[in-house]
Amino acid sequence: MVEKNDVRKANDLIGELREHSSAYGNGVQRMAYYFMEALVARLSGTGGQLYAAICGNHPPLAKLLKAYCLYVDNVPYTKLNHLFSTATILDAFKGASCVHVIDYGINNGAQWPCLIQHLATRPEGPPHLRITGIDRQQPGFSSSERVIETGRRLTEFAKMWQLPFEYHAFTEKWENITTAQLALRHDEVLAVNCFKLHYLLDESVMVDSPRKIVLNRIRSLNPKVFIEGVVSAGYNAPFFMSRYHECMKHFSVMFDAVEGSLPPDDPDRVLLERERFGREILNIVACEGLERVERAESYRQWQSRTQRAGFIQKPLNLAILSQMKAMMGSYHKDFGIGEDGGWILTGWKNHIVHGLSAWEPNPLVTNH
Repeated sequence: MVEKNDVRKANDLIGELREHSSAYGNGVQRMAYYFMEALVARLSGTGGQLYAAICGNHPPLAKLLKAYCLYVDNVPYTKLNHLFSTATILDAFKGASCVHVIDYGINNGAQWPCLIQHLATRPEGPPHLRITGIDRQQPGFSSSERVIETGRRLTEFAKMWQLPFEYHAFTEKWENITTAQLALRHDEVLAVNCFKLHYLLDESVMVDSPRKIVLNRIRSLNPKVFIEGVVSAGYNAPFFMSRYHECMKHFSVMFDAVEGSLPPDDPDRVLLERERFGREILNIVACEGLERVERAESYRQWQSRTQRAGFIQKPLNLAILSQMKAMMGSYHKDFGIGEDGGWILTGWKNHIVHGLSAWEPNPLVTNH
């Protein structure tokens, strides 16, 4: 009904949905509530404006961080991503005296204190570490302030551990950042880290896809290792109904996992679901074109993209996988971890949610 813009029938169905949904109910009712809100916005044609307004009217940062910590403490994906990334980078940096991490999507830089601590205490002595933090512009957030503040905190932390440290920040469009701006040095070992590629536009929006440009740019940097973390879901389909069904499939898993692992009455859970899941659902369901920034694809699709950019997948590091499995043991039993080829896959009740892999430049492919 929504796809055909049959407003009367759609409104009847939305009315029924409204009766059976609640932001304070069980997991299914909470998910239904946010899908209902998104469908209303799509029917009224206000998805883009509403999304921008919500992003620009977020709660105080302290409240958001408290809700984020609740999620991280009870849902393993973030900690597993950080463990995989840190361990892979440490392996690549062994014996190097100058090292450089370029982090596309650094946000608050929560994973890097652990790397700093490990590098500062390694047996062969600390290297000189440079981190280049790249953030994306988001409605309602001052990305430049955030990425600079992240640099200040990391600099203080490195000073505390007496690690020689340098930080550089960028907040422009990722596809516009040139190799020259990144100022690579010949004596550095380079690692590139990215968990946010799904925010980049693809070929369905523009021929010169930012997704392709950024992957090619990363390949041209010739890193020792490229760490790729993806939300493995299919809600980037250009056709609305396909996208809607894939979106429902993904978020039914997310809400079920939160229902199973977080306390039902915790106000931080409600805040988390509204500010993260609700906002993402609104963007996927009610926004089109340039306004739709949530564009996840399956890990197999990302594998093809990354190979086309001139990378080959590194073999799975079984020691890192073993550490991740040990960490997973402290979470709800329905969270799972597995592997497929060079990918480490994490999810809930046999549903894949995230994929993690490490890549190196394919020497047989000419730099793009």
